[in-house]
Amino acid sequence: QICGQKDGPPLEGRLPTSMWKVGEIVADRYDIEIPPDVQPGQYQIEVGMYLLETGERLPALIEGNHLGGDRILLKPIQIRQE
Repeated sequence: QICGQKDGPPLEGRLPTSMWKVGEIVADRYDIEIPPDVQPGQYQIEVGMYLLETGERLPALIEGNHLGGDRILLKPIQIRQE
């Protein structure tokens, strides 16, 4: 169940992947708005990339090893009730 999502080109379109060099690390920041009615609890953040034309997910690799689901799982976050 998705409670927040953000899609967009790397660096707001200023550095398309076609300009990346092999092995280059590109740091990018995304703010994800969480709706106020989301229940408190622990939530998993996933990061992935896809082809804009088809929606097909690109392979996710860490040190040459393919990750299942073609996504990278970040550290879970905790949402608390205010």
